[in-house]
Amino acid sequence: MLTKFLKFFKKKKCPDFVVHNIGGTLGHKSPLSDYDKWLDVINFNVGVAIKINNVLIPKMKKSANHKIVHVSSISGDSLRGSAPYACSKNFLNSYIKTLGRYLGKKNIVVSGVMPGAIMEKDGHWDNIKRNSPHIMADFLRHHHAIGKFGRAREISPWVIFLCSKFSTPFNTGALINIDGGTM
Repeated sequence: MLTKFLKFFKKKKCPDFVVHNIGGTLGHKSPLSDYDKWLDVINFNVGVAIKINNVLIPKMKKSANHKIVHVSSISGDSLRGSAPYACSKNFLNSYIKTLGRYLGKKNIVVSGVMPGAIMEKDGHWDNIKRNSPHIMADFLRHHHAIGKFGRAREISPWVIFLCSKFSTPFNTGALINIDGGTM
Protein backbone atom coordinates (compact mmCIF):
# COMPACT_ATOMS: atom_id res chain seq x y z
CA MET A 1 0.00 0.00 0.00
CA LEU A 2 2.85 2.40 0.82
CA THR A 3 4.31 1.76 -2.64
CA LYS A 4 1.01 2.76 -4.30
CA PHE A 5 0.86 5.89 -2.14
CA LEU A 6 4.41 6.89 -3.05
CA LYS A 7 3.78 6.33 -6.77
CA PHE A 8 0.61 8.44 -6.53
CA PHE A 9 2.44 11.41 -5.00
CA LYS A 10 5.35 11.18 -7.41
CA LYS A 11 2.86 12.06 -10.17
CA LYS A 12 0.62 14.54 -8.31
CA LYS A 13 0.93 18.08 -7.03
CA CYS A 14 2.52 18.42 -3.63
CA PRO A 15 0.18 18.95 -0.64
CA ASP A 16 0.55 22.09 1.50
CA PHE A 17 0.95 20.00 4.62
CA VAL A 18 1.47 16.40 5.64
CA VAL A 19 0.55 14.84 8.98
CA HIS A 20 2.30 11.60 9.87
CA ASN A 21 0.10 9.83 12.41
CA ILE A 22 1.26 6.26 12.58
CA GLY A 23 2.71 4.27 15.40
CA GLY A 24 2.51 1.32 17.68
CA THR A 25 4.38 -1.53 19.29
CA LEU A 26 3.33 -4.18 16.75
CA GLY A 27 3.17 -6.42 19.83
CA HIS A 28 6.96 -6.24 20.36
CA LYS A 29 7.54 -4.81 23.81
CA SER A 30 10.63 -6.44 25.26
CA PRO A 31 14.08 -4.87 25.09
CA LEU A 32 15.21 -8.41 24.25
CA SER A 33 12.96 -8.68 21.19
CA ASP A 34 14.66 -10.08 18.11
CA TYR A 35 16.57 -7.57 16.04
CA ASP A 36 14.15 -8.04 13.12
CA LYS A 37 11.22 -7.18 15.40
CA TRP A 38 13.02 -4.01 16.52
CA LEU A 39 13.47 -3.09 12.86
CA ASP A 40 9.77 -3.70 12.19
CA VAL A 41 8.82 -1.30 15.00
CA ILE A 42 11.36 1.30 13.87
CA ASN A 43 10.17 1.06 10.27
CA PHE A 44 6.53 1.37 11.34
CA ASN A 45 7.10 4.37 13.64
CA VAL A 46 9.77 6.24 11.63
CA GLY A 47 10.64 4.50 8.37
CA VAL A 48 7.26 5.04 6.72
CA ALA A 49 7.47 8.78 7.43
CA ILE A 50 11.00 8.95 6.05
CA LYS A 51 9.93 7.23 2.83
CA ILE A 52 6.94 9.54 2.37
CA ASN A 53 8.96 12.65 3.21
CA ASN A 54 11.69 11.66 0.75
CA VAL A 55 9.08 11.67 -2.04
CA LEU A 56 7.33 14.89 -0.98
CA ILE A 57 10.19 17.13 0.15
CA PRO A 58 11.78 17.58 -3.30
CA LYS A 59 8.40 18.86 -4.51
CA MET A 60 7.96 21.03 -1.40
CA LYS A 61 11.32 22.70 -2.03
CA LYS A 62 9.95 24.13 -5.30
CA SER A 63 7.51 26.44 -3.48
CA ALA A 64 7.26 27.99 -0.03
CA ASN A 65 5.17 27.46 3.08
CA HIS A 66 4.84 23.71 3.44
CA LYS A 67 4.36 21.96 6.77
CA ILE A 68 5.30 18.45 7.89
CA VAL A 69 3.85 17.40 11.25
CA HIS A 70 4.68 14.13 12.98
CA VAL A 71 2.67 12.59 15.80
CA SER A 72 5.26 11.15 18.17
CA SER A 73 4.84 10.23 21.84
CA ILE A 74 6.05 11.27 25.26
CA SER A 75 7.58 7.78 25.33
CA GLY A 76 10.23 9.16 22.99
CA ASP A 77 11.41 11.56 25.70
CA SER A 78 10.81 9.45 28.80
CA LEU A 79 11.71 6.06 27.27
CA ARG A 80 8.86 4.56 29.33
CA GLY A 81 6.77 1.67 28.17
CA SER A 82 7.69 -0.71 25.37
CA ALA A 83 11.43 -0.48 24.66
CA PRO A 84 11.27 -0.81 20.86
CA TYR A 85 8.37 1.67 20.67
CA ALA A 86 9.98 4.23 22.99
CA CYS A 87 13.31 4.02 21.18
CA SER A 88 11.64 4.37 17.78
CA LYS A 89 9.75 7.48 18.96
CA ASN A 90 13.03 8.87 20.31
CA PHE A 91 14.48 8.29 16.83
CA LEU A 92 11.44 10.06 15.34
CA ASN A 93 11.96 13.05 17.66
CA SER A 94 15.59 13.33 16.58
CA TYR A 95 14.54 13.01 12.95
CA ILE A 96 12.02 15.87 13.40
CA LYS A 97 14.67 18.15 14.86
CA THR A 98 17.40 17.37 12.33
CA LEU A 99 15.05 17.46 9.33
CA GLY A 100 13.60 20.72 10.65
CA ARG A 101 17.08 22.26 10.80
CA TYR A 102 17.85 21.04 7.30
CA LEU A 103 14.62 22.37 5.76
CA GLY A 104 14.09 25.51 7.86
CA LYS A 105 15.75 27.88 5.39
CA LYS A 106 13.59 26.48 2.60
CA ASN A 107 10.35 27.58 4.35
CA ILE A 108 9.35 23.99 5.07
CA VAL A 109 8.35 23.72 8.73
CA VAL A 110 8.93 20.30 10.29
CA SER A 111 7.47 19.82 13.76
CA GLY A 112 5.76 17.30 15.97
CA VAL A 113 3.45 16.67 18.86
CA MET A 114 4.15 14.25 21.69
CA PRO A 115 0.86 13.06 23.16
CA GLY A 116 0.68 11.32 26.48
CA ALA A 117 -1.67 8.43 27.23
CA ILE A 118 -4.73 8.67 24.99
CA MET A 119 -8.04 6.86 25.49
CA GLU A 120 -9.56 5.69 22.22
CA LYS A 121 -12.07 2.96 21.49
CA ASP A 122 -10.27 -0.38 21.17
CA GLY A 123 -6.93 1.29 21.86
CA HIS A 124 -4.33 0.18 24.40
CA TRP A 125 -5.86 1.96 27.39
CA ASP A 126 -9.40 0.97 26.44
CA ASN A 127 -8.29 -2.67 26.52
CA ILE A 128 -6.60 -2.15 29.90
CA LYS A 129 -9.77 -0.47 31.18
CA ARG A 130 -11.85 -3.51 30.18
CA ASN A 131 -9.41 -6.22 31.25
CA SER A 132 -7.41 -4.73 34.13
CA PRO A 133 -9.15 -1.64 35.52
CA HIS A 134 -6.93 -1.69 38.62
CA ILE A 135 -3.84 -1.17 36.40
CA MET A 136 -5.51 1.78 34.70
CA ALA A 137 -6.53 3.33 38.03
CA ASP A 138 -3.00 2.89 39.39
CA PHE A 139 -1.48 4.45 36.27
CA LEU A 140 -3.74 7.49 36.47
CA ARG A 141 -3.16 7.91 40.21
CA HIS A 142 0.63 7.74 39.96
CA HIS A 143 1.38 9.22 36.54
CA HIS A 144 -1.28 11.76 35.56
CA ALA A 145 -1.64 15.08 37.36
CA ILE A 146 -5.12 15.60 35.91
CA GLY A 147 -6.26 12.05 36.71
CA LYS A 148 -7.63 11.26 33.25
CA PHE A 149 -6.50 10.17 29.83
CA GLY A 150 -6.34 12.48 26.86
CA ARG A 151 -8.55 12.25 23.80
CA ALA A 152 -7.69 12.73 20.15
CA ARG A 153 -9.78 15.91 20.15
CA GLU A 154 -7.32 17.37 22.66
CA ILE A 155 -4.35 16.68 20.39
CA SER A 156 -5.86 17.66 17.03
CA PRO A 157 -6.00 21.45 17.69
CA TRP A 158 -2.23 21.44 18.13
CA VAL A 159 -1.75 19.53 14.87
CA ILE A 160 -4.08 21.97 13.10
CA PHE A 161 -2.07 24.89 14.48
CA LEU A 162 1.20 23.34 13.24
CA CYS A 163 -0.35 22.99 9.77
CA SER A 164 -1.64 26.56 9.74
CA LYS A 165 -0.23 29.89 8.57
CA PHE A 166 0.57 30.65 12.23
CA SER A 167 3.25 27.98 12.24
CA THR A 168 6.26 29.82 10.85
CA PRO A 169 9.80 28.68 10.07
CA PHE A 170 10.67 29.72 13.63
CA ASN A 171 8.65 26.64 14.74
CA THR A 172 10.81 24.24 12.76
CA GLY A 173 12.06 21.33 14.82
CA ALA A 174 9.54 22.07 17.58
CA LEU A 175 8.13 19.19 19.59
CA ILE A 176 5.02 20.02 21.61
CA ASN A 177 4.44 17.92 24.70
CA ILE A 178 0.70 17.33 25.33
CA ASP A 179 0.44 14.86 28.18
CA GLY A 180 -2.00 15.97 30.89
CA GLY A 181 0.77 16.71 33.35
CA THR A 182 2.41 13.29 33.19
CA MET A 183 4.62 12.68 36.19
